[in-house]
Amino acid sequence: MEIAEGHARSSQLGLMIYPPPNTFTTAFIAGPDVFSRQLHISDTVLWAWFRANEKALYRAARRMMKYYPPMANSKVLSFATTEFATECFRTLFIRTDANPGPVALGFRRKGDNGPGVWNLIEMQGATTVISGGFGSFPVTLQMIIS
Repeated sequence: MEIAEGHARSSQLGLMIYPPPNTFTTAFIAGPDVFSRQLHISDTVLWAWFRANEKALYRAARRMMKYYPPMANSKVLSFATTEFATECFRTLFIRTDANPGPVALGFRRKGDNGPGVWNLIEMQGATTVISGGFGSFPVTLQMIIS
């Protein structure tokens, strides 16, 4: 419990997640700063690329739909021309019982301007189970933000 208290005290930002009861939930935490940039490309070029790669795109989409089934078995495929980037992210798979407790996370930077990490903070008597996920990773941004 001392490690959890240390993470909580040294965190510069906190986040509480209140998952619904009797469910499996995937939480994707990004930030604290999230940036976006728009791909400026004409519809003509985008459609030409799509037609040239159509079979491979549909094959990849079907494969991903096996792992992440769409709601109501939707077969709609969308392309985004806006990219979102963050300096750090963490993914959690949360399993809850009938009376779930909250999940606490703390964000802490390494050094003054170094990358940050999201740390899971254990809470005493918690009944919510973190059953997996991806760790807190700094992300290298290949863009200049002014």
